[in-house]
Amino acid sequence: MFAAISGLAIAAVVVLASAHGLRQAISYSLQSSRLDIRMLGLTIRRVSFSNIDKVEVVSFKFLPIGPSFRRDLFISLKWCAYRERVVAIRTRTGLIKRIIVSPGEPEAFASMLTRASARAGAGG
Repeated sequence: MFAAISGLAIAAVVVLASAHGLRQAISYSLQSSRLDIRMLGLTIRRVSFSNIDKVEVVSFKFLPIGPSFRRDLFISLKWCAYRERVVAIRTRTGLIKRIIVSPGEPEAFASMLTRASARAGAGG
């Protein structure tokens, strides 16, 4: 009995440490003409502002049950840590047109990204 409880406690610590580590490992940077997504300091994805079609803040509940499930976001590139609210980006081109990111302040990040993509779409 003690071994089972100890095992569950260790598993919980590992899961929580992994989630916290992901928050530190993934970062996002708005450059002059693009969004850079970095993991451990290396750029793993670049999204041009002119390629962004839509930006929205959504709840990070991707379980395929219940009314909050978003079928359109289920198949997406998820460059995110485990946060309650994330930013969903829809691109104009690409095989997978949805990207999910999890900045510390999703509303402020989405607002800046929306303004930047609007400027890029207007030609400057």
